[in-house]
Amino acid sequence: MKYLFISLVFLGVGISLYPDYPYRIGFIPKHSAININPDFKVCNNKYVVDYYNRSGFDNNDIPAGYIGGPKAIKKLLAKQYPNLNLKNESGMLTIRFIINCKGEIGRFEILENDLNYQPKTFDPEVKEQLFNFTKDLKNWQANYLAGESRDCAMYLTYKLKNGKIIAILP
Repeated sequence: MKYLFISLVFLGVGISLYPDYPYRIGFIPKHSAININPDFKVCNNKYVVDYYNRSGFDNNDIPAGYIGGPKAIKKLLAKQYPNLNLKNESGMLTIRFIINCKGEIGRFEILENDLNYQPKTFDPEVKEQLFNFTKDLKNWQANYLAGESRDCAMYLTYKLKNGKIIAILP
C-alpha cells in the first residue's frame, strides 16, 4: 500500500509539472505539421496513441502500420519509382505522420540525420521524392485498441547508404 501511495503521488507530481504538454510524445500538432490535405482530420485530437500501443486486455488489438509492412512499401517504391535518383545520399530520412482512425494519413513532419544520428540536410529532390511517395501510400491500418480504431502517430524511416535504400523502418 505504501508503494501504491508513493507511485500515485509521483504520477500526480509528474502530471502537474508539465501542464503545457497535454499530448503524447509522438503527437504532431496541426500548426507545425506539413499539411498537404487541409481536410485531414484526426478522430480524437485528445487521444492520439503510438503505432505500437496495445491495451494489454484484448488479444484482438492490432498495431498500426502499412498493410504488408516495409517489404510491400519497398516493392511499391521500386514499381512506382524505377528511376529514383537518391544522388549518392547516405543517412536516415524520417517522415512522421498521423494515421487517423479511418486509415488516412496526414500532419507530416520530416526529420533528417546522417548514419551517426547527427542532423543533416538531404538534397531537396531526394526529400521531395520520398515524401511524395510516402504521402501517397494508401493501405494504412489504424491502431485497433480496446475494441475501436484509434488515431496514432507513425513514421517511416528510409535508411540510405551511397544512394541506395538499405532499409525502411519500423
